[in-house]
Amino acid sequence: MQDRQYPFNLVYKLNDIIRYSNVPKLYKESVAIHSYHVAVIVIELSTKYKFDLAKALTMALSHDIPETEIDDISHKTKMIIPDVAIALKKAEAVIVSGYPTVLKNAIEEYEVGKSIESMAVQLADADQCAQYSYYEINNLGNNSNEMKNIYNESVARVAILHNKIQSAIKE
Repeated sequence: MQDRQYPFNLVYKLNDIIRYSNVPKLYKESVAIHSYHVAVIVIELSTKYKFDLAKALTMALSHDIPETEIDDISHKTKMIIPDVAIALKKAEAVIVSGYPTVLKNAIEEYEVGKSIESMAVQLADADQCAQYSYYEINNLGNNSNEMKNIYNESVARVAILHNKIQSAIKE
């Protein structure tokens, strides 16, 4: 019975992991809610770009499952301290190696970022960060510099990822 539950029992832990733990925030967004929003954005992107929606949704809903064991480390931290990003990638590879094949393949493809589906999910991931920070700033009144930086950095990543996916489609 335990084999059937793992890693699915971990998915429930995504409700307890709060994103942006080192940033002042008014709405405590869980990783589970983030993944749901990423999936909804992927659906919207499928109206603009042609890709395998089922494959992309699998990536969107599973891309952060390893965080149940390594926690949510901010994009900013990974950029400031590249060794942390490298160590997390190694840890994630070990964790994911024990997942069922469908999840393992989806997470690994997302991380590589070469397929249109993975690019769409990466774009949705960045866009969700922009939307969350926009909501914090404009709807909840969070005027902290940290949240404004998250918004600006996310919007910049969205532009880069839009260009990346558009270039890949032209090839």
